Amino acid sequence: MNKKTKLILGSILSLAIIAVISFAVIQVYQGEELGMYDVVTIGILVGGFFYLITWGSSSIYGPESEEASDEMGNHIKKTSSNISYFIMLVITVLLAYMSSDIFLLSHKMALYLVMGLFFIVNPVTQFFIMKRYR
Repeated sequence: MNKKTKLILGSILSLAIIAVISFAVIQVYQGEELGMYDVVTIGILVGGFFYLITWGSSSIYGPESEEASDEMGNHIKKTSSNISYFIMLVITVLLAYMSSDIFLLSHKMALYLVMGLFFIVNPVTQFFIMKRYR
């Protein structure tokens, strides 16, 4: 994928992220509770954006670039998967604790946040590990 296509896709994803987050902020400001679709959509868009700027592919499930399928790319994916697993484990335990009666976070919202963060944590971890090796 050339730089121009990557820039256009990045701009579209950025605008979509801003639109969805703005809509979620307006919902919260009006006193409505965020739903599963809001949180998961933000997670998918942010995760896709980081995947795009890390590997240069337009889709998480699409064909991989040469950089993602070589030996260094496989090492980065393996390392980031291991790190992401432990990050998500800690986040899940913290959100389970925070959804108790002490904090004002409902069990349903904690589950939505964990689902949304599953889409974000691994691409962000891949991005930072890729930056370390470049």
